[in-house]
Amino acid sequence: MANYAAHIVALPPEILDIIVANCQDGDLSNLRLSCRTLSSPSTRPFGRRCLAHLRIIFTELSLQGLVDITAHPVFGTSVRSISFGTYRLTGLKYFKLSSVPGNHASDLIVKKRLAKKQQAFNRSGDQLVMLTTALQNLKLRGGPSIGLRIHDDSMRSKERRPIIRAHGYHRAYGKFLPEKHEVEKTLLTLIDASSLSGFMPAALDIDMTSDFQLLRNLLCNTTFKNFITTKEHSLDPQMDIYIKFDDSKTRFTCMFTRRTCLELEPLGSYYGNFYRALQRTAIVDLKIRDATYSSSLPHLVECLVSWKKTIRYLDLSRAVVFERQMTDFAATLFRYMRDDLELEVLKLHDIRIYPYNGSHRWLFNEPAKWHGKQEIREGLHRVISELNTDTVS
Repeated sequence: MANYAAHIVALPPEILDIIVANCQDGDLSNLRLSCRTLSSPSTRPFGRRCLAHLRIIFTELSLQGLVDITAHPVFGTSVRSISFGTYRLTGLKYFKLSSVPGNHASDLIVKKRLAKKQQAFNRSGDQLVMLTTALQNLKLRGGPSIGLRIHDDSMRSKERRPIIRAHGYHRAYGKFLPEKHEVEKTLLTLIDASSLSGFMPAALDIDMTSDFQLLRNLLCNTTFKNFITTKEHSLDPQMDIYIKFDDSKTRFTCMFTRRTCLELEPLGSYYGNFYRALQRTAIVDLKIRDATYSSSLPHLVECLVSWKKTIRYLDLSRAVVFERQMTDFAATLFRYMRDDLELEVLKLHDIRIYPYNGSHRWLFNEPAKWHGKQEIREGLHRVISELNTDTVS
């Protein structure tokens, strides 16, 4: 074995680079630790492949690992995104050991001890200090664009998909699943650390699978709004924003990317500060999914008025319109698209209209895509004529 190792070390650097490039992740980490000669060519690839996307929880061990990685001259420049878990472990405040079976009683004691340790660390304020230090390290490294993310780190999704655990997860929680969901507190800690360190992420990603009220509170939060908006109260064009909420009853998706592209599912004014920031943003490309008359479509029209001078690409699909008595909302919407918007591309698919006194209409069962102002105008004119004919008949 020693002879083989000696032969490997003696290989030319370009051959070592090829070997490193074809190593599995586990072998790469072992190769890096084998000797100094092999550590040098394998350290940077190891950082790019194994430390680019970090998962962290708010415990001392996990955050110390983040500080150490970001302070490393090579690993610090390898980081592309950092994702923070939003669940915390809580121990039962009051329970009688006499009423709990023996095995479960010992589990509860361990759980309470772990929960008290995490709560004491969070109350100390050290998590903000350590996170600020890590972000300062990233800022000093001057590396590529880095995104911050918060995610559900407990198995709460309806698909029951396995969750990739964060660094220090098992040391902090043992065999227990954290059950206290602290989305808003987690995000506000990230915002505070970002402000203190002067580090602004290139992207902010929020991924949740439970408790819709938490999402609404977050989108109406003033601190969150100030973090993602400019002085003109529009979305910050220097930051990509991804917000995803999906449980068994409610779905909400927002992707604000490439500075002017927005994808929403659905849209409604009850998203508070976030909705008002959307209206003030110069959107060029817009995709809307699962919009309904009762909650989303009227607000879509309001936004289209705000984006009248900038929007050029519109994709509307899976929309439902419930026509109230003596109203013609669908035709009005299409008429506004035809006469007032300067669209260059229009895509429509699966739009259902339920009139107040008749069977429903299903428009664009097959996707329609029109290019150019003239083609869009002619296509919308045909749709409006059909709707008006149905209304008269």
